[in-house]
Amino acid sequence: MDNLEEAIMEIGQQVTQAVGDLNKRMAEVEQTVSYAKRKQSREEIDASRPAVGVPEKYVGGVQVSGFRGAKQERAFSLRNAILGQLGAPGVDDGYERECSKEIAHRHGKGSEAGIFVPLQTRDANIVATPTLVDGVPVGGSNLVGTSHLGNSFIDVLRARSIVMAMGPMLLPNLVGNVAIPRKTSGSTAYWTNLDDDDTITASGIAFDSLTLTPHSVGGLAKFSHRMLMQSDPGIEALVSADLAATLSEAIDRAAFVGSTPQPTGILATAGIGSDTWTNGSDPEWADIVGLETALAEANADLGNNLAYVTTPALRGVLKATPKVSGDASGGFLWEPGNTMNGLPAHATNNMGAGKILLGNWSDLVVGMWGAMQILVNPYLGGDYEKGNVAVRAIMDVDFGLRHAASFAEIHEAAA
Repeated sequence: MDNLEEAIMEIGQQVTQAVGDLNKRMAEVEQTVSYAKRKQSREEIDASRPAVGVPEKYVGGVQVSGFRGAKQERAFSLRNAILGQLGAPGVDDGYERECSKEIAHRHGKGSEAGIFVPLQTRDANIVATPTLVDGVPVGGSNLVGTSHLGNSFIDVLRARSIVMAMGPMLLPNLVGNVAIPRKTSGSTAYWTNLDDDDTITASGIAFDSLTLTPHSVGGLAKFSHRMLMQSDPGIEALVSADLAATLSEAIDRAAFVGSTPQPTGILATAGIGSDTWTNGSDPEWADIVGLETALAEANADLGNNLAYVTTPALRGVLKATPKVSGDASGGFLWEPGNTMNGLPAHATNNMGAGKILLGNWSDLVVGMWGAMQILVNPYLGGDYEKGNVAVRAIMDVDFGLRHAASFAEIHEAAA
């Protein structure tokens, strides 16, 4: 009898366990079905949205093809992202919000305020500068109205940004601080007779690291509500291009002359070559060649990415300075085709004043942490009463030199 009761109890326990497992499995199935229904609903909504422009294949530097079906993909709209944060009616910002969530997820950003914007969009990169307000001639009223030649939009004059075009090593999508191991010295070879009197001296290999930490650069712009809703030529392109130019100019300048709280620029990096030309005179041919010699003596002139950079003011001097004093027939320091000493030469106002820099630009490391973050605030400094909207954009970058000896500068000696 006891055995029978024990058997019945065991069977009952097994049945209870089986029922529990079945209920758990049914809950999992229901959850899967619910997710599939939600996904189908989202896809149906997405399918109803018209595709705009060229499908965006990269979001924040990460390929997202298939993230939304290729036929449903469209260009990221910064205007939609701004209006979506304002809760403007009739604005379809679903794609922008989904892109932002994907970027935040892939870069470990968590649930931060604002929205993350791809570093590259269809029209440009991103936006922000002076106040653009509908109703004043210097602001947005010139963009709201009747007939405009959108393709002939007149932009503000800016310093030429060149660093990213110089061929640096770009490290996108970084998360946290980054340390790159670097060998500072190698072992030493010795010649020996291999007899009882000669020995080979032991030598070691020394290492350090190149550390990159995020430094934040931001831009703030103000736009009127009316301008965002109806302006032409294309507030989308205007906002994107202007913020992109604003931040890229600041990043470019920091790459040359940056100091705390900016990233440390090339000219402020310890260990780069430095020389002077005679006070009260102009650079000479020997000074230009001397920069190349400095890199060569440090074994840093390898590769095909050497180039000079100076200021527009010094470029003018170099164009008028003959290689041979008093003999223009021998050519000038700044050669035709924008070269010096047979190497590419560039000029930008972002460069340190009065300096000529030669570098192996492959040894410049540019670190970028994720995408640009924008946050919209309609309540800043009386903007609410005026109907203005403030847009703040922030991105994180840093610079480092793989080898400081890969760069050398020259400037006029002090009096």
